[in-house]
Amino acid sequence: MSRALKNNTTKATAKPRLGVAERLEKETATRAYRKVMAGESVTAEERSALKRYEKQQEEERRWQYYESIPQKHWREMSGRQTKVLHEQAEKYGIPFGEKTINLPRVVRSFHDFLAANARRLSEDDDLLDAAISSPALERYREERVILAKLDHRAIGNETLISTT
Repeated sequence: MSRALKNNTTKATAKPRLGVAERLEKETATRAYRKVMAGESVTAEERSALKRYEKQQEEERRWQYYESIPQKHWREMSGRQTKVLHEQAEKYGIPFGEKTINLPRVVRSFHDFLAANARRLSEDDDLLDAAISSPALERYREERVILAKLDHRAIGNETLISTT
């Protein structure tokens, strides 16, 4: 079953109508499965039909799992508390604050967010020149000054070493 067809179904339990080739393929796979369970030998055609059918079933299950990740698992993967996930979901419009996470929707929203904010995300650090101030911002500015001094000293030491 194609992803486009699956995305257009209204219910997860809705089964698409099978074409003639797909029906024959499924019948061959079913026959092969029965033979395997009975301990009989299967033909090469039946074996390959069974492998294709199992691969298709695995793919469908994988997409079902992608579309229904439990919030608990998402919290574990992200390392964030539920409250933080809900705040980020609301602030950035990325749908990971729900009871179950639909990974294709999250990925699409995440990339839409990146595209919409590309300019702001690629800009240099404006916090050093900002007119706003807070204790945390002041500590940040002080750390940046220390790092700049260390970089300057490292460059000066390299120059001394290279000239001797």
